[in-house]
Amino acid sequence: MPPRDPALLATWPDDTYLVEAEVADYLQLSPKTLRHWRAQQRGPQWVQFGRRVRYCLGDVRAWAQGQQPNAGPLPTEHGLAQVTALRGRRHAR
Repeated sequence: MPPRDPALLATWPDDTYLVEAEVADYLQLSPKTLRHWRAQQRGPQWVQFGRRVRYCLGDVRAWAQGQQPNAGPLPTEHGLAQVTALRGRRHAR
């Protein structure tokens, strides 16, 4: 199954299960980082269905929110576009 558009994740319910590639895109990490974190019992909570690893979107959101103690709510679809635009400007300097 190809990964879904990370910008659309802002509109999905918390009980949606994601594959590793989707979580990596959403958190802007590599899938290898997620695998490494799982081996170390770090990162967002995950579940295993047989041999398949899945992440509950609500758990990923809660984990990401907890990484920034002073952060506000996670970006919405519109907010993701603004964050991406700001990053592009920062790197262009």
